[in-house]
Amino acid sequence: MKRIYLLIIALLLVACTAKKTEDVAIELQPNKGEVVGITLNEVNQMVEDEDSFVVIFSQTYCGSCMSFFSQTDEYTTEVGLRLYDVTLDKEERSETENLELMEKHFSGFQTTPTIYVVSKGEIVGTLDSSKEEPTLDAYKTLLKESGVIK
Repeated sequence: MKRIYLLIIALLLVACTAKKTEDVAIELQPNKGEVVGITLNEVNQMVEDEDSFVVIFSQTYCGSCMSFFSQTDEYTTEVGLRLYDVTLDKEERSETENLELMEKHFSGFQTTPTIYVVSKGEIVGTLDSSKEEPTLDAYKTLLKESGVIK
C-alpha cells in the first residue's frame, strides 16, 4: 500500500514539474534571434498583457552587462530568442523612479545585469548577478530550467 502512495506522489511531482516547463510559450526562430532594446514602460506593459518573454535589465557602462552580451549574443541569435533589453540609464527618469516603477512586476531586482523569464505575465525564472555570475552556461541553464529551450 505504501508503494502505491509513493508511486502516486512521484507521478504528481513529475506531472507538476513537466507542466511548469510546458507553459512557457516563447516563439523561437533559429538563427534569427536578437537583442531588442525596449523601455521600462514597455516591459511593464508586456507583463500586464500577460505576454511570455525574456528580458534583461542592463546599463550602458556595466562591465558585467558587457561581458554577458559578449558571451551570449551568438547563442541568443543561434537559438532564435528575442531577448528584450531595458537599459536603465537610458530611461528618462531617476534611478529611484526606475526602481519604484520596477517594484510592481520585478520586486526582487537588485543589480544589473538581471535576466527574467516571464511566462504569461508571471516570472518563472531569474538570473540575478548579485547571486550568480551571469555566464553563458548560467544563461543556458536559466533558459532550459524555465522551459524556453528544450
